[in-house]
Amino acid sequence: MRNFLYNFNQTGLSLTPEHQSSPSPAEQGFARLLLHVVITGIAVSLFSQGFLFLLRWISDATELPFYAPLPATIAWILISRFAPALFRFFGISVGVSAGIPLGFESAVFGFNKAINPLFGSNVLLYHCGTVAAIAACFGTPLVAICLALELLLSEWTIRTVIPVLLAAAIGTLCTWLFQGGIPLFTITVKEPVTWSVGLAIGLLIGLWSAATISLTKVFKRWIGTLANKSHWWLLIPAVIASLICFYSPNHITNLNGYMDDLLQARVTLFLLFALGILNWLTWCLYNAGFGTGAGILPLLLNGGAWALFAGLLIQLSVPSLKLDAVFMVLLGMTAMFAAGSRALVTALVLGLELSRSFEFILPGAITCITAYSLSYLLAGKQRSSLNAPAL
Repeated sequence: MRNFLYNFNQTGLSLTPEHQSSPSPAEQGFARLLLHVVITGIAVSLFSQGFLFLLRWISDATELPFYAPLPATIAWILISRFAPALFRFFGISVGVSAGIPLGFESAVFGFNKAINPLFGSNVLLYHCGTVAAIAACFGTPLVAICLALELLLSEWTIRTVIPVLLAAAIGTLCTWLFQGGIPLFTITVKEPVTWSVGLAIGLLIGLWSAATISLTKVFKRWIGTLANKSHWWLLIPAVIASLICFYSPNHITNLNGYMDDLLQARVTLFLLFALGILNWLTWCLYNAGFGTGAGILPLLLNGGAWALFAGLLIQLSVPSLKLDAVFMVLLGMTAMFAAGSRALVTALVLGLELSRSFEFILPGAITCITAYSLSYLLAGKQRSSLNAPAL
């Protein structure tokens, strides 16, 4: 059965690095494919847990200098140019560890891309690795499965769906072993917002996501042109990231901490500015320059920050209106994910899986559909291909 959503949704930001592959599951053999899914799923899941542990250790045990993104980016460029393809994921891993705001899952996606050629560069296997990575990184297997069905698979058949389910099960098992089955982030909904507030948030996020997609295309052309002259032009985002870290030291290796601050509404206006503008700008530049894919965590952080800022303005305008800050963050996160990635159904499932509350459904649907529709109308109808410049 052909996925009727596939072509319609190929207009947003790619969450993972672009990947070219050829063999189909039928040509490779189904049993062999399942074996490769198991091996890939285990490898990706273990890498995700190990890398997350490393980031937490760095954040707790060391204090990186504000200029850490600069040498990390230099190392990233050198690794991309001179290291074998299998080891190029070390570049993005070093960058994320040094505070570049790409989300730790981007390093896991890079690892998945690096090991895929070992099994014949199968596109379905690559997507299964992505599914396992999402399930293992965030503890959200339903989100991983929905994303594959909505955005990654061009056809829904036994040969495509079973490997996806297997990969999600492996990632989930890894989460149970290392995190006790608890999602990376959990949200407690106290008081849902009205539909009018959800509509307002959807309009804001829709406009912002359209701007993000369009600006990323511009950055890609601009940085790509400069990088063809000299690869060291790719240090532009590193300089910006270092300046941000100078004025906001908590920026370094603390994306998870930022999410905790948002979900607990422990924020200042400067923090919202850092997440909504500064981190966003750096993320767009690195995404365009290195072709990392948008990732998931940066989308969630940016949407949550803008929604919380909008909620603050609404609260100041209408003091009698009671708004739950955490619910506002959840609406912004899911709306930005829906509008940026074009995975509308997955965004709604994400909200349900994180909040575990059916009270999210109505305002969440209004917000996500509004943001998705507006972004789709404004951001053009061609995917922002984010292949990195040839290094």
